[in-house]
Amino acid sequence: MANAGTVFVVLGPALLYEVRYDEIGAHVGARRITDPALVGPCLAAIEELYGRGEDVRAYVEREVAPLPPPVISDRTRDLLPGCSHRTGTFRP
Repeated sequence: MANAGTVFVVLGPALLYEVRYDEIGAHVGARRITDPALVGPCLAAIEELYGRGEDVRAYVEREVAPLPPPVISDRTRDLLPGCSHRTGTFRP
């Protein structure tokens, strides 16, 4: 199973979680990191990136809203659960 994404959750100067997701966005595991020598530089990088960020509403209006709806590939459809969380209908 490929690791398609990672999210870092920093809860303090000595506590970080590295949360991993697969290619369709399903959670596949996490690591708890408690070494301040590792967490500190990650926290500093996140703070610096946050400071360079822009308002999400302006970004969505400019970059996301004009896009066509996404197409779900057969591969992705095969990996999705049999019951849709939106409709509650079963897909055989």
